[in-house]
Amino acid sequence: MTVRFIRNLVGLTLVTAFLVSCSSTHRLYMDSLRLAFRSGPEKSFEDVEQSKVDLLQLKLGNKNPAFLALAYLEDNQYKWVSADHAVFVFHYDKLVKTSGFQNDLLKTSDLEANPLVSKSIASANKWRYTIDVANHEYALPVESSFTTEGVEEKTFYGRTFTLQKWVETVRIDQSAPYWDSSHEWHNIYLVEPVSGYVFYSEQTASPFTDDMVITYVSRIVRHIKKSEGQ
Repeated sequence: MTVRFIRNLVGLTLVTAFLVSCSSTHRLYMDSLRLAFRSGPEKSFEDVEQSKVDLLQLKLGNKNPAFLALAYLEDNQYKWVSADHAVFVFHYDKLVKTSGFQNDLLKTSDLEANPLVSKSIASANKWRYTIDVANHEYALPVESSFTTEGVEEKTFYGRTFTLQKWVETVRIDQSAPYWDSSHEWHNIYLVEPVSGYVFYSEQTASPFTDDMVITYVSRIVRHIKKSEGQ
């Protein structure tokens, strides 16, 4: 067997592990995912509207944007998969786990304290948690705090939205054997004020992973249809 074949097989196995165990439901999801990815890397308003599963667009580092399909929702964790079997898990739109990369975010602790659970009071909270990063650090202590920074206009599918801007300041200040460094970065969440849904986000999972730009295209399309009475 070739290395590429083995890699694809392992990737598919990882995705399967994230999906439900019921075989009939599993087949339904897999069929829907194949349909979601069929039209290629670019999707129009109509493509997103007609998709049988929710989609988001994700740009990782310098790579071209790719579309992910919602595979499963469990315990308020949304599990999205790409055509090449990468998995991204979000808890209330905060990236908390990945699969399929060299430096995967393996775990984020204390999800019940995630301030994004209630955006109305998020700015009053600091969130302390730990992360496990493959090939790097385990139980790495992290502190994040949220602030509101007014509004920002963003255009999707020819419509311009005025969105609330949330900024998460993430800081790691760790001194331990073999590791002594500080890291700080900012994650951005643009929130539609009426629905409270995040439409757009810029996030970095850890000091060892690429930046990500996330656009929740299915949410946006549903909002446009509802606001325009379609």
